[in-house]
Amino acid sequence: MTTFETCGKTEEEVYREFQEYLDCFGFGYCAVEGGHEMGMIKEFYTPQDALYCMDMPRDKFFDAQWFAEKEGLEVDEAEEILRDLAVRGNIYRERADDGKMLYHMEPAAHGIYEFHAGDKMNMNWIPSLYGVMGGGMLAQVYDAGIPFYRCVPADKSLVREGDLEADDDIFEMLKKHRRFCISPCACLQSSRDIMGMHNCDHDGNVCVQTDEMADYYLDDLKLGREATLEEVHELLKRNVDAGLAIQTTFAKKNEIICSCKVCHCGILQAAKMFPGDAMNNISRYRIDFDKSLCMQDGGCAARCTMGAITIDEDGYPVTDSSCIGCGQCVIACSTCARQLVHKDPEGLDELPDLVWDAYTIMEKNRREKGTLK
Repeated sequence: MTTFETCGKTEEEVYREFQEYLDCFGFGYCAVEGGHEMGMIKEFYTPQDALYCMDMPRDKFFDAQWFAEKEGLEVDEAEEILRDLAVRGNIYRERADDGKMLYHMEPAAHGIYEFHAGDKMNMNWIPSLYGVMGGGMLAQVYDAGIPFYRCVPADKSLVREGDLEADDDIFEMLKKHRRFCISPCACLQSSRDIMGMHNCDHDGNVCVQTDEMADYYLDDLKLGREATLEEVHELLKRNVDAGLAIQTTFAKKNEIICSCKVCHCGILQAAKMFPGDAMNNISRYRIDFDKSLCMQDGGCAARCTMGAITIDEDGYPVTDSSCIGCGQCVIACSTCARQLVHKDPEGLDELPDLVWDAYTIMEKNRREKGTLK
């Protein structure tokens, strides 16, 4: 086992290697001018933690036996190290069907940032994280071929002829899950409560985790509260009524379901400011507009989640490329001048099974396009 005391590197060298390791995961965690990227890392990871994590694969789950062999430890010792890292929010874990505990290294987001929401979120690290976001990380979010969150229509009725794909029918998908957690929105907590940016009055307890992710939040992180299917259904309905878009993981599993708006959501702000090649995959739907039915009342622009609609000189709405296909403007249109329709499937990527698979695809895409060496 390599310990920090025997690795022959300084703390700064270990943390820099760890930052470079994290930058390869999903859409990355880049270095920026001023070294702000070290703030979050140093807040939660000791140099020894970082060494352990860099020995973990980014693209697969592993168990304590694998880790013990990798580090030259007894299995009991490996289990204790991994358990400690997991309950501190520094790696993810879940229990397999056979009862074995499996572990996975986590990206900067959705991962380290969100797993340290609640009581762990403070001024010690959030300002530095915002420095990373503004310094380049947000620009990387939608430049990896696929997003890690995708938007699903707020209701089946908003899609022409109700033609909503099964994976996008979030209210039906809820019925397939066995456990739910409702937790604080990390974006709202960090921007409003920590940084004092009061951009909106939206409820902060709007994020939902399902199944194994809910187990991790509730049992390990002690973050959020357990909720019933009915409570989650009503929460999402209220969020839609409040004008929020429903986003979920770019995966069939729906491990996380968020209710978002560009006023406070870092992911949607990234889509607005730095649209990249992943934007087409943010939704399988686009808006079809029938100008002849338009009442020219501007209701669609007022309700738009992304601020993507402007009114032209003739009084008609014009939708820009930041539309995410949530359907809020369709809700606002009383004459059905606006409807969601399917995008051309030829230009869309298929959903992987798990969000962890999506992170692997993102890394692969970044390497293929040369933005990640």
